[in-house]
Amino acid sequence: MITELLSTLPLLLCGGAILALRTGWRKQGLQYRILIPFASLMLLAAINIWAHQVGIEFAVIYMLLTSTLTAWLVIACGLEFRAVKPTAPRLPARFSDTSLTHKLATFTVAGPLALVTGCLTTIALTGLLPIARNEQLVVAALVDPILTALIIYWICSSEKLARNSLLLLSAGGVSSAYLFL
Repeated sequence: MITELLSTLPLLLCGGAILALRTGWRKQGLQYRILIPFASLMLLAAINIWAHQVGIEFAVIYMLLTSTLTAWLVIACGLEFRAVKPTAPRLPARFSDTSLTHKLATFTVAGPLALVTGCLTTIALTGLLPIARNEQLVVAALVDPILTALIIYWICSSEKLARNSLLLLSAGGVSSAYLFL
């Protein structure tokens, strides 16, 4: 009896947490906003019960699977707690430079320049870490793709290409000076 209750209680807690989160996000008022921290407590309780039964590594996986399936069922069943407000008409698309020269410049800055700057900056910054040299290079190898992706995203989302390329050149120059001098 107790075992059956402990095996179904986390499922009910996760399902209730998803419904409480959806209600708290969709409805106006303080009484519904209180459901959001309550849903978090329900998820923590489900993880705690499952952790005592099967271990923490499986408890987190079970909670994620149950929450995902419950959210999928709520969306698939089309449960609407409040009508969606009509959105305002979109603003006109912002002007962007579509010339071939601008596209080539963006490609050059977001491509080779971002890669070189990302590599040099990562190696220079990990060189400051108080760990062995081979471990610094391992950390640099793990951090470099993330830093390069952030640089490329920053370049492509910004409209000031000249300023960004000067910043990248200066960061690459400072990193090169630190590494090679």
